Amino acid sequence: MDREERLEKNQELFQRANDRLAELVADSVSRNAPVPFLCECSDDECLESVSLPLARYEELHRGTDRYVTLPGHLMAENERVVEDLDGLWVTEKG
Repeated sequence: MDREERLEKNQELFQRANDRLAELVADSVSRNAPVPFLCECSDDECLESVSLPLARYEELHRGTDRYVTLPGHLMAENERVVEDLDGLWVTEKG
């Protein structure tokens, strides 16, 4: 597996963990309450969190290849910032 494939696998792993977290808290938190999700950057050692409302997290990930990261965190070569959410970046493969 080359470096780019490894970086993309890292992001997918973090996103799957966040998707599972969203499922687990969906019935117990307000849709507008902030939830601490894992940063979905490519760095397999990153353990930082990004906080955003559950509804916004679901909206950002609906039918897209998007990731929510902290600004300046490691990105894959084919990735670009598509939205700046006041201290969070939304990145997209493309």
